[in-house]
Amino acid sequence: MKLYYRQCDQCKKGISKGYIYHGGDLYFCIGRGDICIKKYFGNKKAFTSLEDWNDTSSAGLTWDEFSAHWDKIEDNSYAYAFALDICSYTEWSEGCEIAEVYDSNGKSYDYDLVADNPNYELVDGDIV
Repeated sequence: MKLYYRQCDQCKKGISKGYIYHGGDLYFCIGRGDICIKKYFGNKKAFTSLEDWNDTSSAGLTWDEFSAHWDKIEDNSYAYAFALDICSYTEWSEGCEIAEVYDSNGKSYDYDLVADNPNYELVDGDIV
């Protein structure tokens, strides 16, 4: 059985790659047009760009606005680093485990009980 390092906060499925929101407050799976992160936040302005942060009259950005913002900023700039703190894509693998891991349906398993069990395969994020 395949197990994953995180759980999507929207669909509750196990994931080993996806979006991390505010340093681990929330996790979302990727693909299919970013359905889970869009569903979770809807049209809420839950995201911030550096420009938005400095503009006290701004109400924030929706997911679509924030993801479009990524296309406009230069890699390795301060604005890019700021955006990474808000939400970024990542892949989890061995060494990223916490107390629990999850199957594809979101059922949790104690990592210490399954890590060396040959009936379980921990899926690295770079593997589909």
